[in-house]
Amino acid sequence: MKQKLIAAAVAGAFVVPGVAMAQVTISGELAVAYDSTKVSEPNFTQATAGANRGTAAAPFNMSSSSMTPDAKIKFTVKEDLGGGTEFQGYYEFRPVLDSAEAVANAFNVSSTSPPSYVGLANKEWGQFRAGTLNTWTGKGTGENQPTAMHYSAARLIDYLMTSATTTTSFGSGRWRNDFQYISPSMSGFTVQVDYSTAADSNDADKTVTTKKTSSWFLAPEYNAGFAKFGYAYAKMQFEATTNDLKAQKLWVNGDIGPISTGLLWAKVKGTAAGVAAQDVTRWFLPVAYKVGAHTFGLQYSKSRDDKVLAGDQSAKYIGVAYNYNLSKRTFMSVS
Repeated sequence: MKQKLIAAAVAGAFVVPGVAMAQVTISGELAVAYDSTKVSEPNFTQATAGANRGTAAAPFNMSSSSMTPDAKIKFTVKEDLGGGTEFQGYYEFRPVLDSAEAVANAFNVSSTSPPSYVGLANKEWGQFRAGTLNTWTGKGTGENQPTAMHYSAARLIDYLMTSATTTTSFGSGRWRNDFQYISPSMSGFTVQVDYSTAADSNDADKTVTTKKTSSWFLAPEYNAGFAKFGYAYAKMQFEATTNDLKAQKLWVNGDIGPISTGLLWAKVKGTAAGVAAQDVTRWFLPVAYKVGAHTFGLQYSKSRDDKVLAGDQSAKYIGVAYNYNLSKRTFMSVS
């Protein structure tokens, strides 16, 4: 597979006058990129069609060349409730800047389930949130990933982290119907715990009798200053299906002067109708070098052969990237 990308992005924030003592902040990111993809091993894409979340002829939901937008408009609400407690609300809207799809009488969006939540936060006891929340892919892979600066490369990383028995909720790292707790920092140690009644779709327990779903996510982290160490465990039961999934990953990220690097190990095991359907291990090694307005990135990723699926699904990914910051909020990239 070969992939080229040229991107331009701008991100900013401004504050709207508060209403009823609540602070409302509107921020966001605006970007559009040109994607060009060539698949040189059609047999491989055919064998892993279940993980593509697309057809074998167009893996990663990309055509041979296309404009790929990545725009996010974020609404953040905060209100001081006294006693060190704060109300928090968040909603993210993702408009499509350039698309051939026609949506009658509606905005064209790139995601119908972006992160959104309401919750309470306190420095003493932490944060509690409920809504559509980030879990799996936001841990470890979202930090110090030089080639993840670009929408295209991030999508390839997302693909390598996806299991044949998962849904897009796992691949995108967002769980619906989610209750989340994030502890305060205790000498550098924090933990995130999530419970969802139906992480991959709208909860349909009242109408679907296949089984009642429940999913758990646990992610402790330790910030040692020079490096951050983390572990994540996810257990998902999918709504209205007999598919289950268990996933783990370990990572370390750190900075050595102008160099940012890390190492991530991930293992995904899935079942379908009570039978093993996936058992695969992946490794990620990113390196980024920053000097002035320039950032150079290199990433090596390896996915081992699946222990359950027939054939050879092993894969390697090498990504290079260059970023030039036009300002604090605007950059141009090629990868």
